Amino acid sequence: MSAMQELLRRYGQSATLKNPAGEKTIRVFLQPEKAREEGVPGTITPIGWVDDRLWSYIGLEAVEPGDVIVQGGVSYRVRSSRAYWLGDAVHHWWALLERERESAR
Repeated sequence: MSAMQELLRRYGQSATLKNPAGEKTIRVFLQPEKAREEGVPGTITPIGWVDDRLWSYIGLEAVEPGDVIVQGGVSYRVRSSRAYWLGDAVHHWWALLERERESAR
């Protein structure tokens, strides 16, 4: 087991990855990206406040723009992603996420 696998096993969060291949449970690190300004970025809309923070993903599963990660009942859409290599093997994936907006039904 690699050091990253052990870190994710011990300290990672359980999440669901949804993509065209289907759904699967994965272990990840998700955390909000720090804003340049003080406070939490957001937008006031006629129906309430919308969280505009971006989130970072670190995990062993490859993610692509458009994939969705669900953690703690919140859905995040992948905006961009890249693999980090150690020698000739992918060590982990990093991605920038945004919270999915609820759509009217």
